[in-house]
Amino acid sequence: MRNHLPNLYAEERKKLKEELSSTDWIALTTDMWISRNNAAFVNISVHSIYQGKLTTKILDCSQFSGCHTGSNIAARLPQVLEYIVREKVVAVTTDNAANAKKAVKEASFPQIGCFAHTINLSSVDVLERANLPELEEVRARILF
Repeated sequence: MRNHLPNLYAEERKKLKEELSSTDWIALTTDMWISRNNAAFVNISVHSIYQGKLTTKILDCSQFSGCHTGSNIAARLPQVLEYIVREKVVAVTTDNAANAKKAVKEASFPQIGCFAHTINLSSVDVLERANLPELEEVRARILF
């Protein structure tokens, strides 16, 4: 029982290596955030088509220490992507932060900005600039 978790981890890691080696392409997504207790986290997910089905696996979701510079984030990628064939990576989707874009560029992967993040930023910007009495009434009701 004591070795159950390490054995399960090794087994799943082996399966993931086999799955990714048999796919033609791989897409990655990554994001960083700060928790309520001020701890920084990074997530890296891999997406592929395996046996005719779209699959998504989380490669890393862990605390990130140090400055959130593009170089520091880029240095983290090889630690996580050790068993991914770089040539299979078609793109890495990130938010539109400069440090995320720089990290992907430094890691020599093609980068795509997250469309949903772009729409959200645009919507917030428009709403902040709008001078609508109805909007102010809604804001007053939801802010506490």
